[in-house]
Amino acid sequence: MKRVLVAVSGAMVERFLDRVLARLAWADTELCLLHVVDTRPLKEYGLAAGGLAGRAAGAEHRLRHMGALGAEAGERMLADAEALAAPRLPAGITVRRLQRTGIPEHEIIAAAYEVEAGLVALGAAEGSATPPSRHGPPPPKPGGPPKFPRRHLSPTVRFVVDHAPCDVLLLYADGPAAR
Repeated sequence: MKRVLVAVSGAMVERFLDRVLARLAWADTELCLLHVVDTRPLKEYGLAAGGLAGRAAGAEHRLRHMGALGAEAGERMLADAEALAAPRLPAGITVRRLQRTGIPEHEIIAAAYEVEAGLVALGAAEGSATPPSRHGPPPPKPGGPPKFPRRHLSPTVRFVVDHAPCDVLLLYADGPAAR
């Protein structure tokens, strides 16, 4: 059985899932939806709050509460993603929800090994090394090479692309909608 691991972050999840599901052959496949609760902001908050006079005592409680809220939001996001994906999948395809806590790029790789994924699907945002012109891109020169938008990958996406134990499907947020 092939397993497809889809990292769900909440940004444009419906369009992203449409595009992922439209690109895959689903015979004998399991869809694994993954959400990672990023612990880096909580650690930074804990360091800052623990160093403030009068706040150190309550910092541990606030950190646990913030972590619980992140996990709860992640569970809702995964449930929503499953509800969006289920009617778009062929009959008999199972959907598994995974939630992990940690550094997203490390947890995506760990989950890919854990489920023995044959493919990891990630979304990437459009980016540019230079600010866009107010008047749009310049017209292409006749006979010259076509102009393609400049894109950059987030550190999370770069890490997953570099370390995944399987193929990675990378879909840009600005790509064409599924047909």
